[in-house]
Amino acid sequence: MKNLPGQLITIEGGEGVGKSLFVKLLSQKIQSMGIKHIVTREPGGTIIAEKLRKIFTTPPKSEKICKEAELLLISAARAQHIKEKIKPALEQGHWVLCDRFIDSTFVYQGHLGGIKEKIIQSLINFSSFNINIDLSFLLDCDVKISQKRLKSRLNKSTDIHKSRFDEADEKFHKTLRSAFLEQAKKNSERFIVLNSAQTPEELITNSIIAIKKRILL
Repeated sequence: MKNLPGQLITIEGGEGVGKSLFVKLLSQKIQSMGIKHIVTREPGGTIIAEKLRKIFTTPPKSEKICKEAELLLISAARAQHIKEKIKPALEQGHWVLCDRFIDSTFVYQGHLGGIKEKIIQSLINFSSFNINIDLSFLLDCDVKISQKRLKSRLNKSTDIHKSRFDEADEKFHKTLRSAFLEQAKKNSERFIVLNSAQTPEELITNSIIAIKKRILL
């Protein structure tokens, strides 16, 4: 795969592990270090990709979205996202912090959805234009902690368009956590697993240590 001048850093993890806050704080930290970057997410990141995200996360109650359609929607959103936003940023030498990327596809549509890995890999190859991930962070914590955070988030939210994953049962979250850990183990050359039960300050400190070792040295 072609190495681009910028750095693509992906942030992965299950529901309620604190990815949104982590991305926000990491962005602030690398900004203070004088590193030009953008923050984005999958599915989403562009106008078209965000419309596809809405279909994916909140399908109509009258029609259940099938796993094959999920995969195709995500692949379409990813192609648009990479071509219109991620690739241009990398070519300009900017870093990209992306909340979820291809590993979430392997986990949600593969491990949980039952779609064969070779099918997912084929669509990823087609839709990602050989983009290289430089570093991935997996935020991981005990399911009881992530579920407590999720419950708190849902209670505080005034948004009626909640994700269909937000109220999944404990078994789902345990399976999800296990799948992400397995995905990180399979790709240990680029993954750093962080204990997201730590304070935000500790998480950012440890992530910067990893960035300095993997990218800046």
